[in-house]
Amino acid sequence: MLEGTNGWLHALGTTVVVGGWRGYTDILVIDGDDGKTLWTRSARNGALHSTRIHAESSTLVVAELEEKRIRFIRLADGVEISQAPVDWDVQFTERPTGTTRRAEPLVIQSSGHQFLAITGIDPDIEVVAVEANIWSQNISSSGAVVPFLTSQRELLAWHLVERRMLNFGLLPHSRRDILPFCQVSADSFVVGTSFGELRHFTQSGKETARSKVGKRIATEISLAGAIAVCGTDSGELIGVETNVDG
Repeated sequence: MLEGTNGWLHALGTTVVVGGWRGYTDILVIDGDDGKTLWTRSARNGALHSTRIHAESSTLVVAELEEKRIRFIRLADGVEISQAPVDWDVQFTERPTGTTRRAEPLVIQSSGHQFLAITGIDPDIEVVAVEANIWSQNISSSGAVVPFLTSQRELLAWHLVERRMLNFGLLPHSRRDILPFCQVSADSFVVGTSFGELRHFTQSGKETARSKVGKRIATEISLAGAIAVCGTDSGELIGVETNVDG
């Protein structure tokens, strides 16, 4: 049993990571099978931007504000394998999202116009600068794109492979902390709104379908086959068929 404020919570396989939030607790890594502590890392009174798991390199990514760097800590034994300097402009992340699939890029916002895309077994960091102001918090990748809302509430997505910006137009979504978005196929995307809608788009920004699902969508969107699954503020779990052909 964990006592007190334990902060950010992550998991990969049977490895569970907890702690570090705003320097209130140390970072604790636990074996989920038997509950034993694998290793700990001091984080009390430290100014951490966030912690996240990068599945491809099997590391815990610790982002430090004061030291202006990120550290890659091996999940298996707590050994630091590398570090890199980062010029932070974002003070901290309330709900940092890591990766759970090996080929999934890890995305960390570092300023209002910039984010990091981390890939590879030996972590490689790409700094992506965009002209638009990133209004969304806790941005992450979905398939090959990194979606976010701008301060004007435009829905944009940076294509990590094609290296270009996709523009889906204005979106009636008022939450900064979560953007329900899912890439269904190369030319099909589903996004949820805080007004209880699921909208379907192509890469060109054309809206192909719209569904009303009840109260505001309050979770990420996951795919179960051709079904887009999400949760709402009314406590419902919703599944909507997607058109994978766009």
